Amino acid sequence: MRRLIDHDPKLTFGVIAFYSAQVDEIGQAMIDTGLTERAPNSRGWRVAEAWSTTFNHEGKRVERLRIGTVDAFQGKEFDVVFLSVTRSNDLPGGEDEQQRRKFGHLMLENRLCVAMSRQQRVLVAAGDLTFVLAEDAREPLRALRAFAELCGGDHGVLR
Repeated sequence: MRRLIDHDPKLTFGVIAFYSAQVDEIGQAMIDTGLTERAPNSRGWRVAEAWSTTFNHEGKRVERLRIGTVDAFQGKEFDVVFLSVTRSNDLPGGEDEQQRRKFGHLMLENRLCVAMSRQQRVLVAAGDLTFVLAEDAREPLRALRAFAELCGGDHGVLR
């Protein structure tokens, strides 16, 4: 991500995860890149001052980098969004309660809609494709599966 953010000082970036623990891990990991820095707050990190704001292509001062949960992105847009859809486990997923434990927030289509519509130019989603495409995920993750199928076609890349 550091190479991308260095490429154009006017581009804005969002990093979205469905769980606050993932957000904290991402924020901590970015300390080594200089995009975040240690802070005496509850998270232990914050976006580094040099990357917090920029002037966009219209000359308006905007937030340059935000790292947070889906809720922190409600009503916001960024040029490039990295979305963590990482969730992997081998829990049973047959009944409703089991599905909620196994698939969590990934089942909530309204949250997926918010998470997947914050980009203005590029969305990069990272996760466990095998988990999403598993047979027991067919119904509970139908929206995420549809996205994966779209990305496997003419509109994206799956790796």
